[in-house]
Amino acid sequence: MSGETIAIDVEANVDEMFGDSSIGEYLDRPRKETSKAAERLKMLCEAVFGGPACGAVGNLRYQLLHASAAVLIRAKSAGASLGLLLVHEFKTDKWDMEKSAANLADYKSFVAYLAGMKPSDVRPGEIIGPINVRGGQFVPGEIPLFIGKLVSGPSE
Repeated sequence: MSGETIAIDVEANVDEMFGDSSIGEYLDRPRKETSKAAERLKMLCEAVFGGPACGAVGNLRYQLLHASAAVLIRAKSAGASLGLLLVHEFKTDKWDMEKSAANLADYKSFVAYLAGMKPSDVRPGEIIGPINVRGGQFVPGEIPLFIGKLVSGPSE
């Protein structure tokens, strides 16, 4: 992959969750009849996960789905041949170990499902990929996706 251009998007946090909802919760939110949000979410699930109904991945975090699609869309528009979603967790004096553990479990579940792995094989400090998504109307399927997580801050 030497000489290739990569688009990198960073999801930075301390210990907060990946958004306020899972895919299933986002799908089940009450909306105006004219809203196309559920339809767009179903298209996003199909483009990234390769066709399962959103209900099949309802426990995964919506923010990670959206961020994965967004980096691929940006990579295509920038002429990059690879996309990297990097989750960067900062340990600060306000860092909460329990919240961080829940965040890590959500990250591992999402990446494991997307990459066809076991959650126990997904570890911070490693980049997983290439992952080939199906693609769709807006999400390119020809650009490989990489996902990684790093944690930085004062050591304990």
